[in-house]
Amino acid sequence: MAQTTRFEALNSRNYDTWKIFMEAQLVKSDLWPYVNGNHLRPEAGDTESQIATDAWTKNDGKARSEIILSISSSELKIIKGCTTSNEMWLKLKSVYQPKGPARKATLLRRLTTLKMQSRSDIREHLRNFFNTVDEINEIGVQIDEDLLSTMLMISLSNEFDNFRCAIESRDALPSLEALRVKITEEADARQNNATRSTSNGMYAERGSAKNAEENKGGYIELLWRFRFQMSQMQEIWTQSG
Repeated sequence: MAQTTRFEALNSRNYDTWKIFMEAQLVKSDLWPYVNGNHLRPEAGDTESQIATDAWTKNDGKARSEIILSISSSELKIIKGCTTSNEMWLKLKSVYQPKGPARKATLLRRLTTLKMQSRSDIREHLRNFFNTVDEINEIGVQIDEDLLSTMLMISLSNEFDNFRCAIESRDALPSLEALRVKITEEADARQNNATRSTSNGMYAERGSAKNAEENKGGYIELLWRFRFQMSQMQEIWTQSG
């Protein structure tokens, strides 16, 4: 019996990640063919067909249960009236991942207005950009890769101006995936340089403090030597008088 792995229940905001977890869970449980429609209900007929139909109904019921138990109570009304796991899956997709003009406009607007804020997490920005691209691809809209690379470059914050100029000065843009790697490497290099500069500054500060302490100690030693010499000279002057 397959062990059930729990993940966040479906809500109004997490369909894109939920469906990935849900599909993985159904595959693990050998129930995905019932949900995606590849394993259809057998036609009614003789006794052998009836046995196959009963087995299909039982397994499809398990798939429906898996889906229902992974949906938050506020969203259950969406699948009300669905009689098979495939119906439930398609219904959820039609609600949370529509392919109409409004959905296309929303995703394209999100992609074109995406802008990284200064000092924000570059990995989070890249995740948002590529997640949006994936959503656009899923509704059947294909965008030229060079155009996507250009849009990704434009979306970077001003800290990447020099990097952007270096990439744009090339005869050809790198692939979108290669560009993602280069941007990540550039951000990591910047972080390492900043950390190194901070460490060097702290080391220099500690060194200055140490030198000051050593100089202070040397000064005190000289002062005592001076006082000792003065006391000796006073004794000599006294004896001479």
